[in-house]
Amino acid sequence: MSKIAIISAILENPKECQMQFNEVVASFRGNTKGRMGIPLDEEISVVSIVVTGS
Repeated sequence: MSKIAIISAILENPKECQMQFNEVVASFRGNTKGRMGIPLDEEISVVSIVVTGS
């Protein structure tokens, strides 16, 4: 049976770390079911990722 979890991340200066963050998330694409990003302002974004696992 699969388990479902939500991982949240707060990115400070998202323009600077966005590519590296996306690479890490992409490395788990088999377990990642969806993601949502919310830019709060120029300096902070919040990302929630839905994952599944055993």
